[in-house]
Amino acid sequence: TQGWSDEERYKFYHTTQGSRLIPYQWLVALEEPESTEKTVKMLLSDTVTDRYRFVVDPEAQDHLPVGFVKECDEDITLDKECNGKENVWVGLTCAACHTSQIEHEGKHIRIDGGASMADFMGYLEHLSDTLIKTQNPPQHDPSKFDRFARKVFEEEVSDKEKEGLRKQIQTYTTDLN
Repeated sequence: TQGWSDEERYKFYHTTQGSRLIPYQWLVALEEPESTEKTVKMLLSDTVTDRYRFVVDPEAQDHLPVGFVKECDEDITLDKECNGKENVWVGLTCAACHTSQIEHEGKHIRIDGGASMADFMGYLEHLSDTLIKTQNPPQHDPSKFDRFARKVFEEEVSDKEKEGLRKQIQTYTTDLN
């Protein structure tokens, strides 16, 4: 350890830097591109976190990796204060770039404050690809977008709402790329 208290580590992991990456509801609703109705694989998973070398946060109930944080209001600094708020985004904290974890003799060693080994560009490309394939689902899984929309809105969705969501995704992915 770095000799940090639990409170110091919590603040390092969860203090927003104002970097709104993606709407929270989108991220938790996204399925992996190869996911189908029969074999659902969520984007926000330990498998994807490991693939891009982010650090799995075992305390995160929603599978956000260390350094990914909910952002909901310019005046709010800690993600735990977002509960029940609308317009929640996922952003990055210092820990996303400055926390890594190595394994030695079967033991995980967390390094806080050092360089991350994460592949941010690979992750952003995967995120963009995932959104594009969700917006325009493959022929073998035409219901992918409908599943996504129901999760985002947490209810059945009208065709008008779906079209609005498609346009939002298109604008977002254009800006992301």
